[in-house]
Amino acid sequence: MNLAYMPNFITEGNSLQSLIESEYHVIGTNSTDLSNQITNLLRQIKQSNSEILIMSPESAELVKLGISSIVANKIVTANLIGDLMTSMVMEKEIQLVLNSISKDKRIGKQNLNYGLSFGGPNLGKELRAFSEFIKTKKVEINIFDNINRANDEHVVFLKYYYMTLNPNKNVPFNFDSITYKRWVTSVEDSQRLKLCLE
Repeated sequence: MNLAYMPNFITEGNSLQSLIESEYHVIGTNSTDLSNQITNLLRQIKQSNSEILIMSPESAELVKLGISSIVANKIVTANLIGDLMTSMVMEKEIQLVLNSISKDKRIGKQNLNYGLSFGGPNLGKELRAFSEFIKTKKVEINIFDNINRANDEHVVFLKYYYMTLNPNKNVPFNFDSITYKRWVTSVEDSQRLKLCLE
C-alpha cells in the first residue's frame, strides 16, 4: 500500500471550489507512481495549470503547519496593531495603517485586517499541533504558544473596549452571529461566541 497526503488549504464549506481554484497543490508521498497518478487526476479536474509540489508526507504536513502559523501570526499582529491604536484613540486610522503595511510585497493584504481573533476548527488546532511537535524535537524557541495567548488576549481587550462603549447595562449587546465566521454553521472555537460569553 502506498500513501499520499495532500494537506487541504480550503475554505470552509467550499472544498471543491477551493481545490479547483488553488494556485498550487502539495502532494506528500514517497511513491513516484502515486504522485504521477494524483498529478494526472488534478490536471483532469482543473481548468488551469497550477503548480504541483511533490515531497515526503512529513514535509507536506510541515508546509500546512507552517502556512497556518504564518496566517495566525498575521491575524494576531493586525489585531495587536488595532488594539494599540484603539487604546491610543486612533481607531479611525486602523485600516489605513493596515492597508499601508499590506502594500509591502512580503506581507500582502490577505488576513491583515482588524477584527476578531482567529478561530474555527482548523487554525488553532494546527498551531497547537505544531507547538507540541516542536516540543518533541527539543527545539527551544516556540512562538506558537505566544501567538495563541495573544489571540486569546485580544478577545479580553475587545470585551473591555465594548464595555466602555456601552456602559449602560440596560442596553443589550447585539451579535449578528456567534459562529466562527458569519457564513458557516460551526461554533467550534468561535471568537464571536467567546466574546458573547465574556
